[in-house]
Amino acid sequence: MDERSLAVTRRSLHGVAELVLAGPQYRQGGGIRLRVVPGGFGTVNRRDLRVEGDALITSTGSLRLAGSYAELAAAAGVEPSPLDDVYSGGPKVGVNEQIEIDPVAARLLGAARLIADLSDAPGITDFFTTGRTLAASGSSADN
Repeated sequence: MDERSLAVTRRSLHGVAELVLAGPQYRQGGGIRLRVVPGGFGTVNRRDLRVEGDALITSTGSLRLAGSYAELAAAAGVEPSPLDDVYSGGPKVGVNEQIEIDPVAARLLGAARLIADLSDAPGITDFFTTGRTLAASGSSADN
């Protein structure tokens, strides 16, 4: 895994979070909040969709994070929905764009997100959401 793989995976995971989980949840009146789960993140409403590593877990099984966001959403039984009308910090990916996931990077990002949630460590949260890494002194540094 290199820096490019990490950055591309982070962007794709952000795309899945928005277009396949939070977007459809928001359109059904459930807000955009997601919850942290071991190895990833998931919806908070009754429709339990969650990302664990490089897979989307649905009520009927596991889907590989591959293909386009539209294809993944359809396989999960939801309509892909961007949130550009809700907030400006999105991943800026299109529903027909291809998902690119490095499984090792996905596991690393999932673990970092869980640690951030458990420890409330903003530097680790920055690593997951913005790509900043923790410097030796504990401050954030851009890649």
